[in-house]
Parts: sequence; structure tokens; C-alpha cells
Amino acid sequence: MTAHSGDLVMVAAGSLVEIRAWADVLQGACITYRVVGDDPTAVPGIDLPDSVELWVYSADAGAAEAEMAARFHNSLDNTPPQASRTAIRPAG
Repeated sequence: MTAHSGDLVMVAAGSLVEIRAWADVLQGACITYRVVGDDPTAVPGIDLPDSVELWVYSADAGAAEAEMAARFHNSLDNTPPQASRTAIRPAG
């Protein structure tokens, strides 16, 4: 992967509830993130698996994954994030 200052990578995918929980972890660690797929106009009650994604800047990906792993290992939650490191370049 070529490093560009504006590159984003996906660090997790899951349900809206899961991704918001992981986003809270990143916010607590002061890591900038973007949640994709959390459209508030979506049909209520329908939560497709892995339909919401959590993205961070590529420079923060290692720190984000470390924070998420630390939180997973220190909690009772048995669902680790699905790390994929899918890179995109910003439009423009």
C-alpha cells in the first residue's frame, strides 16, 4: 500500500451497535475515525451483518487496532473487530 497523508483504511466492519462501540474506543484514544454505512434513513430493525464500517487514517491504523485489541482483551465481549486494512485514497 502506498502511503498518502489522506489515505483511509477500514479497521472494522460489523453491526451499527458494534461499530459505534469501537468508535467510542477510538474517540477515547483521540484517534480520528469515520463510520460508514450508518445511514439514519435505513429501514428500522434491519441490521445487516458487517454493513457498517469503521475507517481511520492509515497513519493511525496501527494505534487504532492496538486500542481495539486492548479493549477486546480487557472486556467480557467475545466479538473482536474484523480488521481488514482496506485502503482508499481520498477523492479529488
